[in-house]
Amino acid sequence: MRNDDFKLLDCTMRDGGYLNGWFFNKKFAREYLLASVKTGVDVIEIGWRGTEEFFSREKYGLWRFTEDNLIREVSNGIKLPEIAVMCNFGKIHADDFADKNESPVDIVRIACSSNVVSQGISLLGDLKKKGYKVSLNATGFSNYSDAQLKELEIIIKNSDLDYFYIADSYGSMLPNDIPRLLERFVDLDNVRVGFHPHNSFQMAFANTLEAIRVGASIVDSSMLGMGRGAGNLPSEIMLTYLQKGREDKYNVIPMLNFIDLYMKPLNKEIKWGYAIPYLLSGYFKCHPDFIRDIDNYQIYTIEETWAILNEVKNEDPSTYVPGMIDRIVRTKNIGKITKGIANQNTKKIEAIVDTPKGVSTIESKTPVSFIGRHKEKEFLVLANGPMLFSYKEKIDRFIKKKNPVIIGVNYLGGLITPHYHGFVLTKRLIKYIDQVHEESKLLLGSYIPDKVIAERVSRSYETIYYEDILGPEFEIKNGVISSNCRTVSILMIGVAVAMGAKRIYAAGLDGYINNEDNLPHSDMFYEESNKIESPEVLMEMHKWCQYYIDSISKHMIANNGEGIHIITPTTYKSSYLTIDSLI
Repeated sequence: MRNDDFKLLDCTMRDGGYLNGWFFNKKFAREYLLASVKTGVDVIEIGWRGTEEFFSREKYGLWRFTEDNLIREVSNGIKLPEIAVMCNFGKIHADDFADKNESPVDIVRIACSSNVVSQGISLLGDLKKKGYKVSLNATGFSNYSDAQLKELEIIIKNSDLDYFYIADSYGSMLPNDIPRLLERFVDLDNVRVGFHPHNSFQMAFANTLEAIRVGASIVDSSMLGMGRGAGNLPSEIMLTYLQKGREDKYNVIPMLNFIDLYMKPLNKEIKWGYAIPYLLSGYFKCHPDFIRDIDNYQIYTIEETWAILNEVKNEDPSTYVPGMIDRIVRTKNIGKITKGIANQNTKKIEAIVDTPKGVSTIESKTPVSFIGRHKEKEFLVLANGPMLFSYKEKIDRFIKKKNPVIIGVNYLGGLITPHYHGFVLTKRLIKYIDQVHEESKLLLGSYIPDKVIAERVSRSYETIYYEDILGPEFEIKNGVISSNCRTVSILMIGVAVAMGAKRIYAAGLDGYINNEDNLPHSDMFYEESNKIESPEVLMEMHKWCQYYIDSISKHMIANNGEGIHIITPTTYKSSYLTIDSLI
């Protein structure tokens, strides 16, 4: 180490708060402080500083605000090292801090994106006048160009900062990136350089050692690496390393005891740490919350995730915008892109073309084989909701009486053997293709990669052509369904229309919310490892399904048919027709 006054900052309760809304109780906070002090941590960043002007007391826990009296209460009788709090630029005022002689806080850190660095330094100057040590934390630093680095060097050189922090916000840095990003700032005389690593590439420890070698004099870590995305440099690893030859200063055992008693149970309750999606976050240098939004859907393959992140990268990957992923999914032809990626561009995807308007659509090379095949017939589409299992006996009676053409989707568990069995998601096909009954004809969505089909499907199949964009009204042109209909069950209702259905019934199409209070409920009759857990995503899915049920019903009525009849209990109330009235 080039710096004899090297410092380790532990930010467990600040960075870890992203995972639990900063709802750490006071017992946890006090034990955390005791363990950190005994371990020899130099700086404890105990939370954020924010105000109700920007953050709701109901939505966030105490440590999103970290008021002075709270720190005093939980640290009573403990001889603290330096205490730090973090702030987001634009969501804090200098007046939110008392003078330093009235506060237990020693260091104020403000996180700034590249476009507000000068304003952040000005705010920190006001806080320094109040007696605090101040730190500018430059986020998204791996996306800085050489020109931006040179400009930033001049700004920092002329500042009155105590610390200038480089944050590997997306965990995308590698050790050989560190010298280029740090050296020019380490050489400045007026500021100490800090490093905040993330672990998307499992490089947090290696990057930190290189940052120290280059000259960083303070680095961040958290216990068990607790933090957003893939997490941070684990404090216990860094302390075990630092302890060698410095037993007079560091002792990792109290921290390991705290981890065993408090952090391990918390990790079981709230999962964090390295995962494949966060590897992609590091690769694309994008905000980890974009990965969270994609993962919330639980339906995208890695190819599809890759394609979506490519779209994010073309916009602004460093700034998280709520709803961007949903907009991309709704308006971009992700299926076209992902099929090309998955097939590794080994051949032209002739079924996919671009319209003069620039909106992607598809046309079948040959006429769609099933158009009008069952003209004027009645259909039953089997979805996977719990009511499919609960109403199995009545559904059997309905089938015996009506003799409909049956289309099933994904996993049916042998409950009913359909005439057609459909898949449109690559993940579902891979998982459940072996469960398809030999008597069922296989229907596969046009965006499932050819290589996946070649490797896993050894039987004949027919292709469903559809446009993989949310939003347009339902229609069929030359056998191509003009919307993706949001879920496979709704799309198969569209397939029934294409096959010439006069009347369409559906079972197991329960909806994604319950009847009483519009809260999400179980959406499948079987246990699915890749279940959607996000209430917001489930509500959005429900909304789009309702939209396409209504749109398909409108289309059928306009063409002398009937609207869709859902014959098992459902929250799509406008389409519900009790099965008892039919049997």
